[in-house]
Amino acid sequence: MLKRLSLKILVLLQWIVNILTCVFGKKNERKAIPPATSKLLNTSATKLAESIRKSEIFCEDLVLTYIKRIREVNPILNAVVENRFAEALIEAKKVDEYLSRYNAASLDLENVKPLLGVPITVKESIAVKGMSFTGCSLTRKGMKAKEDAEAVTLLKEAGAIILLVSSTPEYCTALETNNNIIGRTRNPYDTRCGSGGSSGGEGALIGSGASVLGIGSDIAGSIRVPCAFNGIYGHKPTSGIVPLIGNFPWCDDKRFSEYLVVGPMARYVEDLKLTLKVLAGNKASRLRLDDEVDLQKINLFYMVDSYDDFCLTKVDNAIKRAIEQAVAYLTKTFKCTEMSTKFPEMGRSTEMTGLIFNMKNPPNVFKDSETKYSISIEFLKFLAGKSIFSFHSFIFGALASQKFLMTDEEFNLQMKNLEKFKEKFINTLGPNGILLYPNFPTEPFRYNGFIKGLLGMRFSAICNLLGCPSTSVPIGLNKKGLPLGIQVIGTPNQDNLTIEVAKELGKYFGGWQAPN
Repeated sequence: MLKRLSLKILVLLQWIVNILTCVFGKKNERKAIPPATSKLLNTSATKLAESIRKSEIFCEDLVLTYIKRIREVNPILNAVVENRFAEALIEAKKVDEYLSRYNAASLDLENVKPLLGVPITVKESIAVKGMSFTGCSLTRKGMKAKEDAEAVTLLKEAGAIILLVSSTPEYCTALETNNNIIGRTRNPYDTRCGSGGSSGGEGALIGSGASVLGIGSDIAGSIRVPCAFNGIYGHKPTSGIVPLIGNFPWCDDKRFSEYLVVGPMARYVEDLKLTLKVLAGNKASRLRLDDEVDLQKINLFYMVDSYDDFCLTKVDNAIKRAIEQAVAYLTKTFKCTEMSTKFPEMGRSTEMTGLIFNMKNPPNVFKDSETKYSISIEFLKFLAGKSIFSFHSFIFGALASQKFLMTDEEFNLQMKNLEKFKEKFINTLGPNGILLYPNFPTEPFRYNGFIKGLLGMRFSAICNLLGCPSTSVPIGLNKKGLPLGIQVIGTPNQDNLTIEVAKELGKYFGGWQAPN
């Protein structure tokens, strides 16, 4: 109860921020995103790779088309930290030259280099050699990645061509992408709204048709929330499958690598499985991604809410209805078994979420650089407009200093509760069970809504705590033209199942819809 009342203080603070933004902030007009008219921009990565292998299209033309689109929309979205267009064009020409000399079929490129020639984008906190690698913090301004992250290496070996690195909130610690390196990233569906976080740059670029495929990271919803906010698909893999070396910020606490994942974000659901197979490397066999899934045999669980929203953001009725519609569609189409079981433990998700950030020596933007900063002094400087840190870093830093309002006794209790719930969840769903659940309780929020994001994290973060796979599914646009999303959750190593269910729901809801 005390913790929930403490959260109410954050709600009041959010109201104050909203009022101050309205009174003193700049008036932001809604800017339209020009339509992506090229056929190349409206084709999945899977089909583009096939067309390149068959020499039906030139890789150089494809890369040029995406570069042009990025240059067209980024002045509006502000999602790009640094591009590598010149290098990408050189790599594209090499692909075309290679294919002109060899027969693609004889080289089995579909299996050896399944992403050959496909232009992709990568979150700035995932190392791309020679590119910005700051975590979008001024404390690291100018720092470049010395080597590729392991996940990036796998993508390059699969033939992908990296176009750029995209924006994140400072130190990836918010569900709103705003930092002092490049500023605020805008939502392509309504530029007065945020694009989510922390993979918000990826979400905005993909949702606007400026990227076909992106790579993000997720420790509490950082893939799935931007996917919901930008009307696209995304997948949080089973924990421990995709390599994490080369991610920033980092923490040596074992639990950090259990909760953090790297995964794909895409406009087209068919690209998720293809990319996940690449990212999983030698662990891909655990996920059995080539196995057929019989949707008639699935056990269908669903919850439209966590059923405990005291002092928290409530779930929009449109999201609740979408989950109910998804259940009706799946049960009618496949005669699968609808399960009445609910999980009251989800009502304690907010309390358990504190476990994610309550670690030994967690990342700390105020202490990680050679210069150590006092959070209190920096906050005074922030009020005077002279601090190098973003506002959400102060909120996160203050919560971290108080162990996210968690005593040692409560930490131990919540860890025990989590282990019990994890065992129950896995045993209840089993290998054939999926849970339909909100991704985030509302539509994309307006600028400076990061506290609202923090209070809505309970729906996504629980999957990281459980180590379970979760696929984000766009469910269409609401009356304001803003995207909404839900997630399909499975038990560990059942990524194939959640993606297949997402693919089927994509047929019902219509998949990605371009901003208008």
